[in-house]
Amino acid sequence: MSREPESRGPTSREPRDRLSESLLDDRPGESLGELLRLAGRRPDAPEARFRHVYRPVHAAWCEAVVEERAHRRHRRRRRTAGAVLAAAVGVLLAVGLWRSLPERLPSVTTVSPVARVEAVQTEPGQPSISGDLPLSVGSILLADSYLEVPSGALVTLRLTGGTSLRLAGEALGTRLRLVTSGRLDLERGLLYLDRPPGTSGPPLAVHTDLGIVRELGTQLEVRRDAAGLGVSVREGAAELAPARAESAGATVQERPWIVAAGQELRLDPGGTVHRSRRPAWDASWAWVQAAAPPFDPEDRTLGELLAWVERETGRRAVLASTLSPDVLRHRFHGSLDERTWRSPERASAIFLPAFGLRARVMGEGEWLEIHPEGSREDSP
Repeated sequence: MSREPESRGPTSREPRDRLSESLLDDRPGESLGELLRLAGRRPDAPEARFRHVYRPVHAAWCEAVVEERAHRRHRRRRRTAGAVLAAAVGVLLAVGLWRSLPERLPSVTTVSPVARVEAVQTEPGQPSISGDLPLSVGSILLADSYLEVPSGALVTLRLTGGTSLRLAGEALGTRLRLVTSGRLDLERGLLYLDRPPGTSGPPLAVHTDLGIVRELGTQLEVRRDAAGLGVSVREGAAELAPARAESAGATVQERPWIVAAGQELRLDPGGTVHRSRRPAWDASWAWVQAAAPPFDPEDRTLGELLAWVERETGRRAVLASTLSPDVLRHRFHGSLDERTWRSPERASAIFLPAFGLRARVMGEGEWLEIHPEGSREDSP
């Protein structure tokens, strides 16, 4: 009778066999896990041995961390210094480029308006701006504009600041350059300046090849023709400086001359000066009245009308003894074609009868007497 082998529990060879099978397996992760599971938890190291090993290792780790942080700060500082240096170089380059711009790029200038056209009276041959543009009422003239006024034409401008500039085309016409609102270059021809009190803007200077005329708060005429340079003052005063007087070596005789109201000074091409009398009401000022800016009478007082007539004619208006000053407050209502009353003398002849008044030239022609219409003074 055969005998079966006895059944036995696992022997110490079984774990080793399972470990060998796991190590021979092609799944290394599971083999390592099996190895750790079979090995079990290691017993804790003695406290003394733990502290003996832990402390130097921890100290070495802390030292490594500190060195790494210091190294990082050093790298940041180097990057910051580099950025600052690059910014400084950029600023220096920008400054250098900016300083070189004016030499490398053309400058940009702003052209400013210096005058506005108020009136144009022409015969055949239209005045022009800069020699080729037509001139009309309301045109704006810019700095450095040239103005050509042909013979027989009259042009009235209003400069920035309020000064009235009037041009007359003589036999050869008038050629003028509006350099700025304070400087006019007259090549030839005739001009008139009226700078009323309270007008803003710089003092005006008229430059010619023979000399420079500077206004001193005034009404004046400047003429440049074949006979030389003429300056006539209607009100205020003017200064005429010959061209040689602008040099540092000018003599006393070449210093500027003062021209007073009612005087005319002529400087011929040879440098000789001639003075003469020219009253403000003289007939030679007729062209100035013809070029006067228009006066709008609508809702204006008689006093305003007479003030305009006085300034344009050079005559002082005086009320007759029989009139009360209150008459100057009367206002005109209505409208007329300005061509019928453009001349100040013509305007007084038209508007005064509307107030029941007349005007009569008195003395040498220097004043107007305003008297009631139909009175004894009204008789011839």
